[in-house]
Amino acid sequence: MQDSLIERLHNDIVEITFDKVDGTRRVMKCTLDEAYIAVHAESREKQENTRKPKEGLLIVFDTAKNDWRSMRVESIVAIR
Repeated sequence: MQDSLIERLHNDIVEITFDKVDGTRRVMKCTLDEAYIAVHAESREKQENTRKPKEGLLIVFDTAKNDWRSMRVESIVAIR
């Protein structure tokens, strides 16, 4: 599942519903599409995700916040 999700994220904006660490549920539109990130990031620094992902962690670009966010893969409830 994670590999196919990452492939989708590289090609489109995906809506992911997940449970945050504090227990609240969040719906986030996100992407890994470099063209989108380059146009919408506020600074060059934000265009490059230099964080190294830990196993089980998905790092994505939040299209509403125009910044990088992460979530635990196991916390994902729905993908649209």
